[in-house]
This record gives sequence, structure tokens and C-alpha cells, in this order.
Amino acid sequence: MNESVRISFEGAVEDEAPFVVIYNPRVMPAALYSQVQRFGLVGAADKKPSLAGKLKGTRKAFTEMIQSYGVPIEVVRVP
Repeated sequence: MNESVRISFEGAVEDEAPFVVIYNPRVMPAALYSQVQRFGLVGAADKKPSLAGKLKGTRKAFTEMIQSYGVPIEVVRVP
């Protein structure tokens, strides 16, 4: 079984552009990285192994896109 991608969304569910963090992008297939970048996420400047940014698009479209690659998602609270 694939390891889950751990994601947090900062803001209310109805927010149009929440801040999103993927904490373990290494579990994603290589082809998924460019798709995630299209949604506005980039590598963190502080060299932590995460991707973050203001989401371009809806939460639903973003999570469905990740799941279309066969990757399970775990939504976590902002640490």
C-alpha cells in the first residue's frame, strides 16, 4: 500500500485560497510534482522537506488530482 501524503489546509473550508502544506512530498510519484506546482505549491525556502503555498483552485480539485495518481491523502492539523 502507498504511504499517505500528509497535507494541512490553513483557513476555513470555504476559503478560496487557503495556505497548504504537504509535509512528506517524497512519497508522491515524480509526475505528481508538476501537477502540485500548478496548484501553487513550491519547495519551502528554509530547506525543510515540504511543499507549501496559497492554493490555486479548490480543495476538492486539489485532493482529487492527488488521488487520481493513486496516492492516499491524510489531512492533518497545522502543527
